[in-house]
Amino acid sequence: MKSLYSKYIKEREGKEIIESGIGFMTYKIKGDECYVADVYIEPEFRKSGIASEMCSKIEKIARERGCKFLTGTVTPSLEGANVSLISQLNYGFKLHSCINDFIILKKDL
Repeated sequence: MKSLYSKYIKEREGKEIIESGIGFMTYKIKGDECYVADVYIEPEFRKSGIASEMCSKIEKIARERGCKFLTGTVTPSLEGANVSLISQLNYGFKLHSCINDFIILKKDL
């Protein structure tokens, strides 16, 4: 059964979601790009590998739907930006570009 938040984010922003009782990850596929938009894992479960597992599920979906790459973003001025950046780099994302307070990362599939 889909959560109320998953219904909301799909209707409002066209994003899909992978979620469990301890976290979620939203994504949006457009053409050959899969944008991993939002990630939240309960603090006590961070560094447990759950975010990597969720991203792997999204990566599989993206490949099945013909995507050539994943993109992700980090806003340096927000809390947790360093951890987010390190996590994405550790998962295999590479720096792609930067616009003002917005870092864009990319991972080829």
